Amino acid sequence: MFFINFQYGGFIYENVIHSRNIYFCINSLTSFLSFNYKRSFVMLQKDDVRLRILSETDLNQIMTWVNDQEVNNFITRVLPMSREAELQWINSLIGSTTDVVLGICYVENGKETLIGTCGLHHIDWINRNATLGIVIGIKSYWNHNCGSKALFLLIKYAFDQLNMHRLSSSAFDENEGSIALQKKCGLVEEGRRREALFRHGKFYDEVLFGLLRADYIISLSD
Repeated sequence: MFFINFQYGGFIYENVIHSRNIYFCINSLTSFLSFNYKRSFVMLQKDDVRLRILSETDLNQIMTWVNDQEVNNFITRVLPMSREAELQWINSLIGSTTDVVLGICYVENGKETLIGTCGLHHIDWINRNATLGIVIGIKSYWNHNCGSKALFLLIKYAFDQLNMHRLSSSAFDENEGSIALQKKCGLVEEGRRREALFRHGKFYDEVLFGLLRADYIISLSD
């Protein structure tokens, strides 16, 4: 048994490693240390959908949907976002060790249009878990498979590049589109938290989803 303690980007990382867990801990350590390096070069594409790093130049486009009531209908954030707050959020992603958020772009004739965002949140480098999130902000791109392509790319990035073991997500029980999207991308319904989310003057059940690396590998062979 030995201790490991290091600092990376102002983040103190300390854990006790037992010999029988050395492989898994070093695996997680390697993933953690290479996180910012890999994130700096993220540009993933499937057909006409591309995921890339967000920058301050995306602010104007994001502000067109960030406070749109229809877009935010079943998102847990309820408070409006100012331009300054949104800019601060974008900049905060640069040094984050627990979140990676990517812009979803639709590519046509070599030109890309930012239509939404997706991300991995609450990344746990020891247990190799993360929470998925996605929003298509430009409503004219709804029901065009952009969400499923983006979520597939994000899942692939999480497992193949960041060495995650498990991904989690959730949805309002009346958000049929989100539930269908997650099932389409292989996530398994694992249960629900009854009346856990409040919106539109009433409580909704929160439907819980999960995806293991083993499930993901099996899906690739189907």
